[in-house]
Amino acid sequence: MVKNSINKILLLGKIVRGPHKDPDRRDTDHLCFVLMTSENRLKDDRPFVHEEHHQIEVSPSMLPPGTELQEGTVVYLEGKIRTRCRTDDGGVKRYQTSVIAHSVELLTVS
Repeated sequence: MVKNSINKILLLGKIVRGPHKDPDRRDTDHLCFVLMTSENRLKDDRPFVHEEHHQIEVSPSMLPPGTELQEGTVVYLEGKIRTRCRTDDGGVKRYQTSVIAHSVELLTVS
């Protein structure tokens, strides 16, 4: 077993509509939104853009006062990955992986 390990993630992406449409408060402690990252790849010698959608949770205290997170906002964040497990009504284990943000910076794109 490793005594010291690191759980750190850095993301730069754009807020997109998620299952709840706009960023929402899941509870009183966290604001939740979906961040899309993309990268250019080749498949069969043809370029395409691969997109990933990340579920983000952030404490409102990490954002400047009065900040509104909206679709299209470009965000740089640092945080850690957390996976939660629950058992649904049918007895099936369900996993959800999200990013718990520790620092968030809103960027402007010119």
